[in-house]
Amino acid sequence: MKRNYSMMVAVILTIGWCLPSNAADWVRVAYDDAGVDGAQPHLKKAADNWNVPNSEAFDEALRTVVYGPYIWFGYGGLNTNAAYKAKLRFLSDGPRVMRLKAGDLTVKESVTADAGKSSECVIDIPPASYSMGTLELALEVISGGNGGMVSDIEILSTDPAPLGVSKATNPVILTERGETLAQRDMRLKWFREARFGMFIHWGLYAQAGGEWNGKPVGNEHNFGEWMMYDARIPIAEYATLASKFNPVNYNAEKWVLAAKTAGMKYVVITTKHHEGFAMFKTNASPFNIIDATPYKHDPMKELAVACRKHGMKLGFYYSQNLDWHHPGGGGNDWDKTHEGDADQYVDKIVIPQVREILSNYGDIAVIWWDIPGGAINKARADRILKTVMELQPKIIMNNRLGGDYWGDTETPEQFIPATGFSGRDWETCMTMNGTWGFKKNDHNWKSVETIVQMLCDISSKGGNYLLNVGPTDKGEIPQESLDRLVEVGKWMKVNGEAIYGTSASPFPQGVPWGRVTQKGNMLYLMVFDLPIDRVLTLPGFSKKVIKAWFLDNENKAEINISSDGRELKLIVPNGVVINSPATVIALQLAAKEDMGENTAK
Repeated sequence: MKRNYSMMVAVILTIGWCLPSNAADWVRVAYDDAGVDGAQPHLKKAADNWNVPNSEAFDEALRTVVYGPYIWFGYGGLNTNAAYKAKLRFLSDGPRVMRLKAGDLTVKESVTADAGKSSECVIDIPPASYSMGTLELALEVISGGNGGMVSDIEILSTDPAPLGVSKATNPVILTERGETLAQRDMRLKWFREARFGMFIHWGLYAQAGGEWNGKPVGNEHNFGEWMMYDARIPIAEYATLASKFNPVNYNAEKWVLAAKTAGMKYVVITTKHHEGFAMFKTNASPFNIIDATPYKHDPMKELAVACRKHGMKLGFYYSQNLDWHHPGGGGNDWDKTHEGDADQYVDKIVIPQVREILSNYGDIAVIWWDIPGGAINKARADRILKTVMELQPKIIMNNRLGGDYWGDTETPEQFIPATGFSGRDWETCMTMNGTWGFKKNDHNWKSVETIVQMLCDISSKGGNYLLNVGPTDKGEIPQESLDRLVEVGKWMKVNGEAIYGTSASPFPQGVPWGRVTQKGNMLYLMVFDLPIDRVLTLPGFSKKVIKAWFLDNENKAEINISSDGRELKLIVPNGVVINSPATVIALQLAAKEDMGENTAK
């Protein structure tokens, strides 16, 4: 996986000029909080330093992705005749130096983040960088280890209109596939209904388990799969892990059944991560699980068979840019043997391997790229995409290929955007503990309550939840992960209809007691915390409710409903206990009161 996602929002724009004292003509058009509680619990914002009012509704203006050492932040709907500034407050848990770009323009050659020091800064955004009405801001991390950052960010403009993201009807997006909006909606139908999937990070890094030469690499914030990079391990030395990698306990059917038990509808697994090791049989490089290890089996083939048997959609992650092993790949600046030609890398490694994973395992539902930039310019991305479209034209592709391709889905990592992405399909990917790839000493497990409530939160904003497991070197999903998946599945068995096939809440301002999803003429109230007066209020709601009931069939208590035409109130009877992680109440509306399709997919 890439670097910690919250770092993205955190460091995005980090140095520049102070706002003029006569800033009356400048207004805030977008605001975002980096999501410190969900993404970086080890970093806490000091109350005296972080007093920006919470305006989470502006989050829908932001289109954000982080790509390892390349941090990217994008906006749509800019007024080309207006001026823009970006105001940021950030806090880093480690020092790093970055280069800031706006479009193709370098705004700042050297941007420094100090460890543990809260900073505030403002930059002017060059008009030439948003001359087409969209803006891409990028930070390239020049130096500094892995870690976390948190921030508040404001986009200021002389135009008072809030920013917006490009809609699914954007001709540029539809042109990528040459399809109509109806065709695109049909292709993404299963994804929008699934809502919940399993991410699997598995590779040679599992053999090391976050340790090199008997010592942990980095600290608790370093990811297991980034070990080669973090420790700057030479290619030849790292490759010796392959001779020991023998996952004899791997059982693809058990993995698929664990996902199915949890209520997940699809699986996405790493076929090649940044270490360059292929977890499948490939003729493009001997650095693969069959030719380089004593295991001599293709786990992707077994997983494809198990997925088909149990009705599970299968997706493949592939690191197309960062490849620390093969010459010409991106990201390795410490081993001279890695020097090579990027075109040869793409043509001799990436495209042949993409052709193999999309040809040898049947229908593949998702291709999950990671980290554009570097080795992947527009021409190389064109060649890669052409290969994909020839082989699997219905595949869903995320937004990380590079070459300015939007893809089908936004991919926030390790945090949940406050209001989702208006008009865009999206998927939050998140670790179950602190790392993606297996790490022996990472015991920072999320609770079942946290996992379920995150699923509810994401669904209420129209997104999917891709929850990660990191199997061991023996091919086993850690028991801590399996235990949580079982408990999540118990909740989903009772309450899954509040998640599957739903769309975003009709209450963009949110509700203080939980989350809401909708489906046709149904509303689902997912109650986390029951107010003291036991009254659940739906603001600005005047629809006629035919019936209300608890999805937990054991609870037959009658729910008292009242409306004054401005808001709906539901009174939870005394004696009814709101169980952790969430109790769901279903509301059936009159057929003519169908809530309609929410703009958030």
